Amino acid sequence: MVNDEPELLSLVGCVLELGEDVVWAVDVADGMACLLVNLLLNHGQTIVCLPGLAVNRASVGYRGLGKTDAKDARVIADQARMRRDLHRLAPESDLAAELRVMTDRWAESGWVGGGHDQSAG
Repeated sequence: MVNDEPELLSLVGCVLELGEDVVWAVDVADGMACLLVNLLLNHGQTIVCLPGLAVNRASVGYRGLGKTDAKDARVIADQARMRRDLHRLAPESDLAAELRVMTDRWAESGWVGGGHDQSAG
């Protein structure tokens, strides 16, 4: 299933119902994460970025064999709670501006969910 804006907004709404003081954490802020990052920034959410290398190094201290998305998610969440040195993404940051340009280009080109939207022409 491809995540699109309505599905992501629904997820954000569910998370915000659990608590008011929410901080979102990502290990990548480009590529497939662009839509989520921009959506969160456009809705005034706080996002911190834990670089992939830091996730890999921290994951050594966690149980479980191998690299899985679930293990990475746990490491990212734990590190975001513990560390105070993580880079905060902000709407005015250079990275956020680049992400907006990329997602605008994707929307203009008709690319949707990693595949070309045939109805776009």
